[in-house]
Amino acid sequence: MKAFVNLLSAAVRKAPWVVIIVTVVLSMAMGAASSRFVPAEDQNESFAPEAEELEAQAKIGELFGSTTSRLQVLIGSSSDDVITSDGYAATLAIEESVRASELSEFLLDSPENPAIGSYLSPVHGAVAQGAPMPTTDAEVKGIFSQSYDQTPGQQQGFIDLLFPSDVDPASAVSDLGILIITYQSDEDFDIAAERALIAAEAVNAADIPSGITADPFSGELIFAGEDDFTSEIGRLFASAGFIIITVLGAVFLLRPRGALRRGLMIGGFVLLTAAIFFVTLPSLAAIFPDVFPEAITDWETGPVLLVGAGTVFLVFAVWSLASGRLRRTVADTMLTLATILFAISWMNGIGFFIYGEQGPMTQILPILLIGLGVDYAIHLTSRYREEVSTGTSVDGSISRAIKTVGIALALATVTTSIGFLTNVFNEIPALREFGVLAAIGIVASFLLTLTFVPAVREVLDRSAESGNGLDREALAGNASRALPRIIGSTSVLARRFAIPVVIVSLLLGGAGAWATFTQLETKFDFLDFVPTTSPIRATAVTLTERFEFPETTNVLIDDGDVATAAAWNSMAASTQGLGEAETVLVVGGFPAALSPISVVSQLANPEAPGFDPGVGLAAQEAGLGPELTVSPDADVAALYAAASAAAPQQMAGVVSHNESGDYIAALFSIRTQAGAEGVSQLRTDLGTAF
Repeated sequence: MKAFVNLLSAAVRKAPWVVIIVTVVLSMAMGAASSRFVPAEDQNESFAPEAEELEAQAKIGELFGSTTSRLQVLIGSSSDDVITSDGYAATLAIEESVRASELSEFLLDSPENPAIGSYLSPVHGAVAQGAPMPTTDAEVKGIFSQSYDQTPGQQQGFIDLLFPSDVDPASAVSDLGILIITYQSDEDFDIAAERALIAAEAVNAADIPSGITADPFSGELIFAGEDDFTSEIGRLFASAGFIIITVLGAVFLLRPRGALRRGLMIGGFVLLTAAIFFVTLPSLAAIFPDVFPEAITDWETGPVLLVGAGTVFLVFAVWSLASGRLRRTVADTMLTLATILFAISWMNGIGFFIYGEQGPMTQILPILLIGLGVDYAIHLTSRYREEVSTGTSVDGSISRAIKTVGIALALATVTTSIGFLTNVFNEIPALREFGVLAAIGIVASFLLTLTFVPAVREVLDRSAESGNGLDREALAGNASRALPRIIGSTSVLARRFAIPVVIVSLLLGGAGAWATFTQLETKFDFLDFVPTTSPIRATAVTLTERFEFPETTNVLIDDGDVATAAAWNSMAASTQGLGEAETVLVVGGFPAALSPISVVSQLANPEAPGFDPGVGLAAQEAGLGPELTVSPDADVAALYAAASAAAPQQMAGVVSHNESGDYIAALFSIRTQAGAEGVSQLRTDLGTAF
């Protein structure tokens, strides 16, 4: 290791220009490759490439072609009551806007389940059956109460889900309500996200009464709104960058002579601090809405970052012109930043050649390299300045800095890289990629810090030294500034209070270990990916906290003929089993599940709104009884054919057939209420039912 560090030192001293040129050319080449190192389309593959759930999800897309998506629209009112004439008018306006939009061709309408339903469905249903159009709040409440009381138990249960869990719909008063838009989505997420955006835009374009709010929400809409996410990430990265620039400026600062130049120095730090505050202000306004005006959260990211970057450029330009010492401060700061950017380009460029696509965890590695790159550069530059300040030549100072600090940095690089490389034995591809690229980035930061940084200083300071322009006095002052003195003063704790310090450290460490292993929980929440400034986040939080609207869990049945009597009766038994599962939504005594059993039984039921005589006759011939089972010799294929003729769109979503007409798969879309914490119980319940 010592020989390797000595080799780097010799290369820098003997051929600094070669080192600089090779570094720049190689970094440009790697930068070109890193621009092609973009996130993979399917990020799930990076975490569980062979998971049965993902394989089933892909197969559902292949067999059924499309999926069903639901956009929830949260209806609110300034009067804290949405069961009003304005609320009714808002639901009508939203439906009109959606049906007139591009989403209309994808709406999934059926006789018993219209594509657009809302908490005021009882009112809409009554008007459709001949009731007079309500024009006052009292009329809306009257029709709602009467229709709600007459609604069958199962349908009434679905209506209840569209109200907050702490609201009794029978009271005909509620501060919030949900409108649901059901439409045909797509297995391609880009297409699904596009349709979600179309639906949301149609909702926002609706001419709703003043005082009524309509906030759309769906899972696709979260990740389709990349502008909000990109803006927030841009502000956060810019804030981190400005903070690092300010810190480096303070660490590398050489105090200039003269009151005017010192005034410029102080003014520069004030402006840099102001730039940090300005860039982070929209995020701060979202976190502390009572402190800052609401309009700040809507600031465009581009102009904000432009002002921040312009401020940094202005400060550095004035410093460079005002004083040689401040120019030195700017040069060391920018040299460190350039080194960090080169290291990131090396890591991403090599990552492109190895992996082709970027995994989800790789995107956080630049933050890691920024921290290490700054740390490495500060150590080396500070040591070099210390050597130069004692009168040692530039060549000698660079040699000593590399040989002393370089050994320590090499040891840190090796141990840290090995720690990350242990992930190569991990079975999760995302973690393997993360470990390998982290090690590559760390090594790149080390090599660039020990070659490019001293090579640039060698060229610049050797020229200054030959012209007797090297300010050794200023570099000597670097080690006696306030920060080292403050840090050094903490040594009194070790010298005078050694035993108490050890005891306190053990107590705090023990408490931390106890909390880590017994209290700290690892949770995943999709809201972690939503910027705090996004209105979608507020809507999602309200829906999560106030409503018990269920999620959808799919169960795929395949690898066999699902059009036999045995298959049908097994699915019927599974349907009964779902009704006993705690994690499955049960409405009116029946599990809320869309399946071949539910679709066919609805079409065959003379009392159901979607009854079809042809399906009823086929069901009678198959011996379909009250328990939803058929006779052992039933022709289930004929039953499916009759149902497909009556409701082709619905049946296409629950059964799939091949080119020969054989039914090869069935799909259960089950409304569940497990949440993130109940996934294990949900798996158990579904396993038991099926």
